[in-house]
Amino acid sequence: MSRARDKKKDKYWANSLLFFAAGLFFLFVGYIGYSTTNVDLNSVSKYSGIVQEKGLTKYTSEGSRPRTSTVFYIKLQGLNEVLASFRKEQHYPDLLSSISVGDYVQVYYNPGKSEDKLNLNLVQLEKGDKVILDKSEYDEKQKSVMYIGLLAGLIMLAASGYYFRKYRRIGVVTDTK
Repeated sequence: MSRARDKKKDKYWANSLLFFAAGLFFLFVGYIGYSTTNVDLNSVSKYSGIVQEKGLTKYTSEGSRPRTSTVFYIKLQGLNEVLASFRKEQHYPDLLSSISVGDYVQVYYNPGKSEDKLNLNLVQLEKGDKVILDKSEYDEKQKSVMYIGLLAGLIMLAASGYYFRKYRRIGVVTDTK
């Protein structure tokens, strides 16, 4: 087998493996989205306190293509995190009008990784007996992560299989003696 053919063979193997690894990664992302849907409020952190600050702020996502969005945030006395909630339509008048500085509220949330950044894992917000931000909104966001991850994973795995079969058929990936 020629040296050029070996390089070509290695390239196609690497590409097939890359598609396969990306597919597994996206399936894992889908699994993470699935495992965080239908949150049980007894399984997340709960904190009650007085609202120190609330409002809207800009949040820039991390990653290769950062996006800036407007999010609702709330800071409670004694809690070392600033909790936030993102809505795709970025419409928050109900949250802004329902909560005032000095109100006593209860929050359910997943702890963040850093106290310096906004924690977008605010699951539910209650004021007295009234639910201001329902956990179903959080669940819907997590479901979208699940669907995107599963779809992308399946597409990448299918692409991996297609790519491998296509180039095996023309004799690049396997020896044709």
